[in-house]
Amino acid sequence: MIRKLSNERRDRSFSKYLQYLLARGLISSAQRAPLFLVFNIGRMLGWLCWRMMPSRRAVVRANLEVVNASQGDVFGSTLPINHQIREVFLRSGKNLMCGFRLARMSVEQQAQHIKIEGLDFLKDTLAGEKGVIFLLAHMGPWEYLSAIGPIFEAGGVKAKIGAIYRPLNNDYLEKWYRTQRQQLGTHMISRRDGFHTAVNHLRSGGILGILADQKMREGVEAPLFGRPVKTNPLPAIFHRRTGAAIIGLSLFQVGVCQWVLKLEPCLGSGECRGQSRVFITEICNQSLERSLRYSLLDGFWMSARF
Repeated sequence: MIRKLSNERRDRSFSKYLQYLLARGLISSAQRAPLFLVFNIGRMLGWLCWRMMPSRRAVVRANLEVVNASQGDVFGSTLPINHQIREVFLRSGKNLMCGFRLARMSVEQQAQHIKIEGLDFLKDTLAGEKGVIFLLAHMGPWEYLSAIGPIFEAGGVKAKIGAIYRPLNNDYLEKWYRTQRQQLGTHMISRRDGFHTAVNHLRSGGILGILADQKMREGVEAPLFGRPVKTNPLPAIFHRRTGAAIIGLSLFQVGVCQWVLKLEPCLGSGECRGQSRVFITEICNQSLERSLRYSLLDGFWMSARF
């Protein structure tokens, strides 16, 4: 019995190490290949997933039906639902792969593919010296966002950038991937690092990115696309604690290998500091809706959100 358990532990360790090698090989290849090639390979991978994952197609359909019913006549909703589902898979594949490549480009190369809107607004907000919370959705090539520090700095933004993230279950991959992101200039903060690490980052005038569109088992219940959903409370908690402004960030495709990164106001510095977490979270979800409405099909709708 002891020998059997020992073998199972070794098998699990080897399995995780193999996963790490495969993921590292794929990501490293994407980081070095020409962007146009990565764009098309990602699209092909998305198409394969669309063909081979019927249960995931059902999840995407359920999410899109809710979103379409709530938003009226905007981009994406006029397409037949089956076309929308297929396009979400295609864009998810190419956005994921292109995010890895964009993150390894020089500032000059990034500027050829990413147009930033709202940078002056960000600079004015940071002048308040209370820090800024970026409210993010899994949208567009979001993996690129770990590398936005240099292009922001080139545009006159002098603030340290951090991000809240959930550690990966695979320890091999977690150690390598966290190091990769931090080499790009982003201070990665997990719940293991403690609540005060993120608070201190904001109080020092930094920018803190929070992906707030994940499905939560526990959280603040607030409307999203007309449905009450459990929502990440961290943006509200940090705003109440520090008075940091909250800015909505959207990232969406506008052409082949072309994206727009758009910054828009959600809450000003200290604007709702005395309000409840529920009230602030409702405002944050309204901002997430606006971001996703710029390009419904660039959203990552692969998990059951509603």
